[in-house]
Amino acid sequence: MQLLVYYAEINQLIFLDNTLSESGAALQLSNIDFQQTTQVCNSANKGFWIFNTENIELINLSNELEILSRTGNLALLLNKQINPTLMQETGNKLYVSNAQNTFVFDNFGTYQKSIPIPAKNISITESAIYFFEDNKMEKYNLNDARIEEILLPQPLLNYFYNGQYLASVENMQLTIWHN
Repeated sequence: MQLLVYYAEINQLIFLDNTLSESGAALQLSNIDFQQTTQVCNSANKGFWIFNTENIELINLSNELEILSRTGNLALLLNKQINPTLMQETGNKLYVSNAQNTFVFDNFGTYQKSIPIPAKNISITESAIYFFEDNKMEKYNLNDARIEEILLPQPLLNYFYNGQYLASVENMQLTIWHN
């Protein structure tokens, strides 16, 4: 297990091992010519993805900082600006979300499709995107594009969903539901 922590203000990455200890030296992305990075996420190939705003592209780097793949200018490919606020690789897919859509790429950075689900209040698993809207939870099935509502036992104010457990914190009380 390797956790990635990204400090956007100083454009720096650190990797943590399963004991939450730093694994290697901190990586300053500016030192490897990526001055304008806004999003970073782990990759299954023991590397990581970055979104570089200078070239408006996704770049997959190995832990040895070798470029494994890059998308090229996504504004030209998609005919729109992306400005992602969330990036996550799950199940050999890279999900890049902004205020309007979630864009799906394969693990080589090839664009596959856009899903009209914004980055706000979503959780992505291998089979679905879970999202909250108007105090209700919905599930977008990635296999057949169906959306179904998931009934919740009570309205939720502060919540987290990881695809298996839903947790809500209200009045200093933690409540957890199993899917």
